Amino acid sequence: MTVNRQSLLILAGLALVGYVLVLAVQPYSVTSPWTRWDEPGRRYFDAALRLDTAALRRLSASPGAVSWGLRAGHSERNSLAAWASSARAWVGLRRGDTTDVWYGRLTDDCSSRLTFISEQSPRVVGAQASCTFRLHWPTDPKVIDVPH
Repeated sequence: MTVNRQSLLILAGLALVGYVLVLAVQPYSVTSPWTRWDEPGRRYFDAALRLDTAALRRLSASPGAVSWGLRAGHSERNSLAAWASSARAWVGLRRGDTTDVWYGRLTDDCSSRLTFISEQSPRVVGAQASCTFRLHWPTDPKVIDVPH
């Protein structure tokens, strides 16, 4: 074996070891601090999907959060099913004893915000959604008559 071939084999071996090391360590994979809110959010969305008033009352700390869940369960079942199964907490904001958590899905660009109280046993105080849920807008286009 010549010196050039030996150097190439050593270089290829080092590159392979480096590649395996990067895959094993994954220096750029950081766990979000908001992932702990994934499960409470999914439980709330699931209870709304099932129209489970008792579960919504148990998971909520305000009547508004219960009624929002029930309205969403009645009017947006398909969208809510997707949120209940795959919503991920992407970002949050802590203010005193409340935490606003924005949920997103990889399949669309809409987001939902749940406001929780308490971190030990989080309960939903408020809920809002964009794009997917149009709870206060009529769905019949004839209801909204825009003159030209």
